[in-house]
Amino acid sequence: AFNAVLCVGKKVKPSLLGSNSIKITLNTPLSLIIIIFGLQSLVNYTILLWIKSYYENLEYCHIENTHNIATILLSLQLMSSYLIPQFLNQIKNKLIPLGVLAGLLNISIILLCFLPISMFWIILIGLGVSTGAIFPLSMSLPIIFSNNINQASSWFTTMLFGGYLISSMGPLLFGLVLTLSSSYYWAISLLFTLSLALIIAIYALNNFLKDSYVN
Repeated sequence: AFNAVLCVGKKVKPSLLGSNSIKITLNTPLSLIIIIFGLQSLVNYTILLWIKSYYENLEYCHIENTHNIATILLSLQLMSSYLIPQFLNQIKNKLIPLGVLAGLLNISIILLCFLPISMFWIILIGLGVSTGAIFPLSMSLPIIFSNNINQASSWFTTMLFGGYLISSMGPLLFGLVLTLSSSYYWAISLLFTLSLALIIAIYALNNFLKDSYVN
């Protein structure tokens, strides 16, 4: 949350008081913010939970212990979640780097599915950097799009509730697809589809920014 505040390039609009009512329909900035936060969390938590067993299934022993895979991934996430938002601090439209990072996540998932051994370190770096940086950038979205402090607070709370509700289904869905198909190919294809949906949601939200929120 701290990094999310640091990476905000557009300040909250001057009005400190005003309506903070929440109206959620499919084609609104708030609904897209919830979807973006939920999808990025879903993909992140699912990868963290299943990547170890995925490489164990491949009998990949390039590193001494497969437990180190999750440790390395978390370390990369921690570094990127701090460094990348700092680097992007002066960029006004955070949706552009957010879309680029979502694209990197998408490419990393494709490599994870088709070239998991030969591209191991590239996959791990791509997943760690993208998921780590997307999180704080997505946390800043309610502040960027809201009209006043009260609305920003309401949107932030709604985003967390709806987003984590969406993300909680990720590991379960991945495991269900894996059980039904008996193949990691289809389970990882699910992650690819969801990461693609993340890119589409970011693009849709950027249209709101261009049309209504940038003077």
